Amino acid sequence: MKRERIINIVFIIVLILSTGKFFLTKEEVGSITMGKLNADDSKQVFIAIDNNNILNTECSLDNENWTSEVLGKCVFDLKSGDYTLYIRNAISHTQKDFTITINEIKSFDINLTKWYLAHGETVTLLPKMEYLGYPDLSVTYTSDDENVATVDANGVVTGINDGTTKIHAKVKGFDEKTMQVTTTDIIRKPEIDDKKPVVGCQQYTEEEAALLDEILATRVEQRGVGTRAALLEVTRFMTLSLRVKIPYFYEHGRMKPYWKNSPQIDGEGRWYHKGLYLSASKYDTIKNENVKEKKAMWGCPLTNWDNSDGWAVGAKKPNGLDCSGFVSFSLYNSGQDPGDIGAGMDPELTSMDDFGEKHDLTYDFVNNGNWKVGDMIGRNGHVALITGKDDENIYISESLLKGVRTVTYPYKNKNSKLYLYYSYIGDLSGRYVADGDYTNMW
Repeated sequence: MKRERIINIVFIIVLILSTGKFFLTKEEVGSITMGKLNADDSKQVFIAIDNNNILNTECSLDNENWTSEVLGKCVFDLKSGDYTLYIRNAISHTQKDFTITINEIKSFDINLTKWYLAHGETVTLLPKMEYLGYPDLSVTYTSDDENVATVDANGVVTGINDGTTKIHAKVKGFDEKTMQVTTTDIIRKPEIDDKKPVVGCQQYTEEEAALLDEILATRVEQRGVGTRAALLEVTRFMTLSLRVKIPYFYEHGRMKPYWKNSPQIDGEGRWYHKGLYLSASKYDTIKNENVKEKKAMWGCPLTNWDNSDGWAVGAKKPNGLDCSGFVSFSLYNSGQDPGDIGAGMDPELTSMDDFGEKHDLTYDFVNNGNWKVGDMIGRNGHVALITGKDDENIYISESLLKGVRTVTYPYKNKNSKLYLYYSYIGDLSGRYVADGDYTNMW
C-alpha cells in the first residue's frame, strides 16, 4: 500500500511536470512591436515578444548571434527591411518573419550656406538628408527679399537685383537652414564670350577687387576645398563669369633656358597666390627679389622679352597669365598645390603635365568617356583644363595668345582640331580629395 502511494505521488509529479513542460515549450511569437528605445534615439528599436514561459529567452536575426531578452524586449539596430526573428530558450526554438518600416528623417542640411550670384544667374540649393523608410521629404523654400533673389519649389535660386538676402529651407520636424545670397553686377551669368574686353590697368577699386576675391573664395569653400567641383568653380569663374578677359603674357622665369639658373620671377605671367591679381595691395605678396621688371597687376603694362609667335622683344604688353600660369593658379586657388611650374618646355625640369596621370588623347579614349570635367588636357609646351562636357563638345579653359578663355571643340568628329591641337588628357582623380557637387556644364 505504501509502495503504491509512492508510485501514485511520483506519477502525479511527472504529470504536473509534463503539463508544465507543455506550457514552457509553448514559445510562440504572438506579436512583434517596434519602437524607439528612447526619445533621442532614432535608430535603435526594440522588438517586444509575447511568450508564455518563465525560462530565459534569447533572440537572434541570423540564428547564430544571440542576445537575451530583457522584460520581454529584444533590442536591435535596424533599418527598414525584411527580417526573420529567431527565439529560443532551453527547451524551445521558433521563428517568425517580419518587416520593419521606419519612416523617419534622421538629419537635414543644405549644400550651400553662402553664395554670390550675377543678375539672372541661378544656383540650386540641394537638401542633404539621412532617412529611413519613406518619410515626407518635402522641402519648403522661401526668400526674405524676392527683389534681391527668388527661389522656386525645387530650390533654384535666381539673382534679381543688387543686394543681400537669405533663402530659407524647411523640413518638417527640423530647424530651418538658411543660405545667404548676394546678387551683384560685378560678375555676369557664365557664358562663352571672346568679345569681352581685356581688363584695364587698375580697372577695379580695392573694394571691388576684394569682392571678386570673396566671390571666388566662397565658391571654392562651399564646393569643398580640394575637390573637383572647386576646381571647376575657379575655371568657370575666371573664363565665364568675369566681365573682363585676363590677357596672355609670356612668363618671365618658368621653364625658359635663359632663366633656368635664375630666381623664378613672380607676378609677371605667373600668379601663384590666392585671389585675383587686380589690386595694388597684392604687391606686398611678391618679394622684391622675385621681380624681373616691376610689380604690375593684371592689365598693367610689362615689357615682353620673348620673341615667340611674332611678339616683338621690348614691346609693352598687359600683364596676365601664360598657359601653365593659368592652370597652376586655378589648381592652387581650388585647394591643390602642384607647385609653381611650367608646361614642359624643358624636359630636365618637372612640369605641369607631370601633375596628373597622362593618357594619350585618341578618338577612342575621348569617346569612351574615360575622363571627367576637371581633368587636365595639353601637349608638350601647353597645358589647359577641361571645364565642360556635353554630348557633342568638350570645353577647354586655357590661356593662349587670345587670353584666358574657354574654347569649344567637338569630339565626335575624328577631324576635329581637338585631336590636332592636344595630345593627352591628365586624369586628376588621384589629386582631388573628392569629386564634390559638380555638373558637367555650368
